Amino acid sequence: MRRGMKHALTLLLCSFIMVSMLVSCGSEGGGSVSDSNASLQNQVKGIWPSSNIHAQDPLSGTWKSGDQTLTFEDNTYSADFNHDGLPEAWGRITRSGNIMILTDSGGRNSCINNDAVQVVDGIYTYDVSGDTLTFGLFRDPCHSRAGFLGLTYTKQ
Repeated sequence: MRRGMKHALTLLLCSFIMVSMLVSCGSEGGGSVSDSNASLQNQVKGIWPSSNIHAQDPLSGTWKSGDQTLTFEDNTYSADFNHDGLPEAWGRITRSGNIMILTDSGGRNSCINNDAVQVVDGIYTYDVSGDTLTFGLFRDPCHSRAGFLGLTYTKQ
């Protein structure tokens, strides 16, 4: 079941990128259909493996919104919901461009369905503008994570 779900997520992400590229190509004009197809193929080929988060990456580091803290390092994240210094959820991220898939791997408030021992992925867009980080919800069945990522964060 998990393998099929991962395949479905990959297809969904690829479809989203293809539609975005087609809309973008249609609004820019001037390119041929073959140019658009080549560009689209290159974009889709670059989805996996993900880009790594390094120190010079604008996403790297600690971000705060009120008592909420997000930390990104390498291809991992942690989330502290109540400013006690202990993460309530942590996991790994997979990225391509400004699209991010979050997969919780632990924590007392993680988005893991413990009854079915099933990991629930969240798909978001993100934007780093100066010292501000915002997320756009694409799909996430985990309502607590979606609420947490609906905030605006400031780099610390």
